[in-house]
Formats: sequence, structure tokens, C-alpha cells
Amino acid sequence: MNNEIKSTIRGFTKVLIEGMCLGSIVWDENTGLIVGVYLREQTAPAGVIWADGQGFEAYPAFIDGHVHDRFDESGKEDAEHLEAACIEGGVGTIMTMPNNRVPFTRLHQIAERIARWQGSRLTVRFHIGAARDNLPVIAGLRGLKNSWLGQVKEYDASSTNPSLLIDDDQTQFRAAEAIGQSGRIKLVHAEYEPWLKRNRAQIELERELRLEEHCALRSAEVEVEGIRRAIEICRDTGVRTHICHVSTWRGLELIAFAKDEGLPVTCETCPHYWRLNEHDLLTMRGR
Repeated sequence: MNNEIKSTIRGFTKVLIEGMCLGSIVWDENTGLIVGVYLREQTAPAGVIWADGQGFEAYPAFIDGHVHDRFDESGKEDAEHLEAACIEGGVGTIMTMPNNRVPFTRLHQIAERIARWQGSRLTVRFHIGAARDNLPVIAGLRGLKNSWLGQVKEYDASSTNPSLLIDDDQTQFRAAEAIGQSGRIKLVHAEYEPWLKRNRAQIELERELRLEEHCALRSAEVEVEGIRRAIEICRDTGVRTHICHVSTWRGLELIAFAKDEGLPVTCETCPHYWRLNEHDLLTMRGR
């Protein structure tokens, strides 16, 4: 159209076009419709490789900030299948977690992790884990220039690798100080381990723990208390705090109050938290 005014959205490094490539999205300012996607090396209009003629929409590739690349464990997906699943689902960037069988807690391990993903079509970043014995390593991250390294993950309750568990107030405070010194963000698995252990003990007095009792084990109050404590440490230390996979409205309310107070707190949730509940465990069995 002669009256068509084209504008380019720049800065997107990944665009999904039956796979993934570097490019830019172009839209018509009159209609607001996307009119093309162009390779970075090409310019409009000769470089159109996809056009919106049938009502389709194009989006920059999404970021998945919570991925487990447990390639060293039997029964887990390998890098090829994880990458394929991401691209099929529209994900172009992933942030991997450190709680593998061998946890990622030391800088010398980053070369091995880079080797896993070198040449991938995905953009990959690695979160390093905070542990009782590596807080000087965490504090020493300030000024480190490595484009693969992400933020720092702290586990306040039991997870895959027990060596990452930091469940006492004193060590959590020291970890927050170290993360603050690093200049990075504290990502926290916020649950209160003593109450989690209490729930487990109560169930095991009566019977063997079953899969469908996961929600009773990791009850809402366990998460809410963990979030409350994480916010208190944020208030005391000023460390930027991101609370992972929030699943309770009371926890979200605490975070909202903290943000209103001006504390540097953010959070995330997961789609299955508002789509599924404990009753689905009986039929889905963790699938």
C-alpha cells in the first residue's frame, strides 16, 4: 500500500520463524499489524522472509527463567531435546538452575556448563548456587565479566541437592550480604524448612509418604513463612530479592506489601499453579 508507514522494532536478538534466527520485526503504523520479519543482514523490503497475510502474530522469543538441565542424571532429557522443546514452545532464552546432582557452586565448573550449550540456538545463562561453603566465592563475583553467568540461587528449604540447603537465619543473612556484595540478584526458593520437616514427620507417623501428599508436605504456610523471612532479610540487608515460583495468595500479598514499602523485591509464578491443584495429582501422578 502506498500509504503504508513501516517501523522496525529493533533490539530483539531472537525471532522465531520455523526455528530461530537473528532479525527484526516490522509493523505497519497505520494498522498496527506486523508486516514482516527481516534477517539482521537484510533490509526492508527486499529482505522479507515472512509476512502477516493470514492473521498470524509474531513475537520475540520468550525467556524461561527457571530451567533444569540435568543431563548427567538418568531418565532426564538431553540438551538436544531440551532445545527442541524450547524452540517448539517459543522460548529463545533459558536460565538454568544450579541444583543438579553435582551442584553448580564454583566458577571452575562454568567451562563444563558452557561446553554443554556452546553452539546452541538458545541463549543460555547459568544461575550459580549459594551454599554454606562458597559465600566468599559469591561475594567475589562482583566485577566478573562472563556473559554466561546469571544470578545467585538460594535454597531455604530442601531441594534436589541437600548441599545447597541454607535453613538457618544466620547463614541466610550472611548469604544475603555476600550476594549483595556480588552485585547480583538473590533468587530464593522461599520455604521454611523446620515446618516442612514437621509436616513430613507428622505424615510419616501415620503412613509412608505418598506423591499425592506433596501439597500437605509443602503446605501454604511453609511457603508464606519462607517468603516472610526472605522479605525480612531483604529489609535488613537491602539485597535485591527475587522470590521464585510463588504459589500462594498470602505470599503474593506479602510481596505486594514489601514493594509498596519500597523494598527491592520481585517474584514469579508458574502456569500450573492456577491451572492445577492437589486433586490433579491423583490422576496425573506428576506427569
